[in-house]
Amino acid sequence: MRKQPTDVLPPEILSIIFLEGLPSYTHRFKVDRHRRSISQVCRSWRAFCIDTPLLWRALYISHKNISTGDDWERLKLLIERARTVPLDLSIYFYDLNNPSINQATLSRLTGYLTPLLPRVRNLHYTSIHMGAILAFFPLPRSMPFLRKLRLILAPWPMGHKFITLWRHDSSFPLLESLSVEGPSFETINSTLDGIPRGQVRHFNVNHIFCARERIGYISQSRHLDSLGWHPLHLEEARLQNSPDDLPRFCSNTLHSLIVNGSIHVLLRLLDTTHSIRHLELSPGGVECIDAAKSTDFIHLRTISLRSSPLTQEISLYAFISTHPTIFAIELNARDYYKLLPLLFSGRNRKAHNVSFIRVVATSDWDLCDVPEAVMRDWLESPWTSRLEWNYLDFTRRDGAEWPNGHERIQALANSFPEQFRWIEEDEAVPFDKIASLGPDGWPSCEEAVQRI
Repeated sequence: MRKQPTDVLPPEILSIIFLEGLPSYTHRFKVDRHRRSISQVCRSWRAFCIDTPLLWRALYISHKNISTGDDWERLKLLIERARTVPLDLSIYFYDLNNPSINQATLSRLTGYLTPLLPRVRNLHYTSIHMGAILAFFPLPRSMPFLRKLRLILAPWPMGHKFITLWRHDSSFPLLESLSVEGPSFETINSTLDGIPRGQVRHFNVNHIFCARERIGYISQSRHLDSLGWHPLHLEEARLQNSPDDLPRFCSNTLHSLIVNGSIHVLLRLLDTTHSIRHLELSPGGVECIDAAKSTDFIHLRTISLRSSPLTQEISLYAFISTHPTIFAIELNARDYYKLLPLLFSGRNRKAHNVSFIRVVATSDWDLCDVPEAVMRDWLESPWTSRLEWNYLDFTRRDGAEWPNGHERIQALANSFPEQFRWIEEDEAVPFDKIASLGPDGWPSCEEAVQRI
């Protein structure tokens, strides 16, 4: 059999090629598909893959893949293949039908993971199971490779137990991104004192810590690229009553702003909004947009309203039309149906520069009457870049499918293959990354963005 050009490549070069094609660890199915596809080509490629630890640094653990003996053997094999390289660890315990996990399973998993945690590079942990949370936390005192820490905790049953996420003397010297969503601060026995302030560039922490503590941390962080603001209603009221004694935020490096609730107090704390390129509002909706309209977002490129149904679509249209730098919007299906005719009818077309729209999933089953004529008209317009439709379930509450709903959307996708495509959550490029590219770089640089 004739040799192929790849057969004469040195193993080191071939390993580099394999790693160049490896997607970001956040795209689990793409990572699995990549590793499986290249390791099943031939014996030599399989040997190269197994002998390249960086290919196996991403580990994914959920309540579904640790249920049998084969699952444990597979996990052990993946850990062995990664050898001693820093790991990207994703743990997902979110089984609503089974709110408890076998204690023996947790003990066995802890035995596997405890020796690995000091060399974790990126940690993404999601759980609603109190037992799993208490077994995994607190984190080790020293995690010298940790760069990204994302925790989504919704423990049930809560009871009167306290959760210690990390100790006050923890050491995370390379931490760049901190994202924590969880219960109220009254149940958390940790503080932000253990998190370094100097190099954290992405801070998205909800009311798992009290507002004063979050504000104190943000005000001492001088190089934030993205900020998540999530005040409770009571916290918001207290902050509005005492805005003068709150420290200002140094926001001249801030590129992405995520607001979950009211934006009024936050706008008082920011010393500038000129550098912000991406704005996500949820669920403040109209109130947030009305407050933001009077703010000088001179470089805003993208805006997201993922879980914030509008009561007055005119508010979003007014915001977009007064910010000509916006070229992409992300919103749920309800808002899409309301906004599209307003954006792209008659002379309104010339009042903005939106050329890219992403529609995300919705739980409002009664909104599946797709305005096909309006969508077709927009897709045919010369300035349209692309419409992404992010997994919408066309099933009614009684289990019946909506008449021709899926087929009508698919017909549009077939008619406009360059502008329209379906995406799943694992394929979606984060909107703040789209904002960093700008209208000229998107969508030609999409694959590069996927790997950031």
